[in-house]
Amino acid sequence: MSDAKYIEATKKNLLNSDFKPPPQHKLNGFGKRRCRG
Repeated sequence: MSDAKYIEATKKNLLNSDFKPPPQHKLNGFGKRRCRG
């Protein structure tokens, strides 16, 4: 997944769930797991 798409999906996840994971989680693939739905 490209950085742009990753950032976009992460922003959507933050808006949809109103949940803000710490930067460490993003680096560990937290966002990627959520993107798969």
